[in-house]
Amino acid sequence: MNLNSLTLQQGAAAGGLIVLLQLIAYLIGVEMLLGSWLGAGRFILVVVAMVLACVAVRKEEGSLTYGRAVGQAWLAGGVASLIGVLFMVIMGVFDGQLIDHLQEATLVNIEKEMGSFAFAMDDGAMQEIEDQTRWMLGPTGQLFMWTIGMLFWLLVAAIVGAIFKRPNPASIH
Repeated sequence: MNLNSLTLQQGAAAGGLIVLLQLIAYLIGVEMLLGSWLGAGRFILVVVAMVLACVAVRKEEGSLTYGRAVGQAWLAGGVASLIGVLFMVIMGVFDGQLIDHLQEATLVNIEKEMGSFAFAMDDGAMQEIEDQTRWMLGPTGQLFMWTIGMLFWLLVAAIVGAIFKRPNPASIH
């Protein structure tokens, strides 16, 4: 893939805004880091980075094939989301209680949801959920989930690429 610095710039800018959103959520209250508004904000910022990267490359080069559009969008989305994940990992290092607070808030939400379905779990199952939640909120889990999430972003990049491709006007159709 031919790397374009505009793509990295768009991804980094969106990543910076994701960090700002996460920092605001953290300052309001750790539980806000689990809120759906933050997830929606991150999603919107990554998609905007993908779109802006495609538009910038297309404007600079005059055309954009579908494959190149997908690659540039995916790269911008990957950079943006990775910056957000790395910020959370760094926050976990600086605030040693962050993972504990996030795990506690997650478990409260799980228990509330299970209670609404009148579903009871034994202590062994609850301990397994606690262990998995702690791992997922830690650095290894965060980076693993980012890697899996890149498959989702590839799907989004394919849609963005289909919308923003532009054939070379000099090519024969």
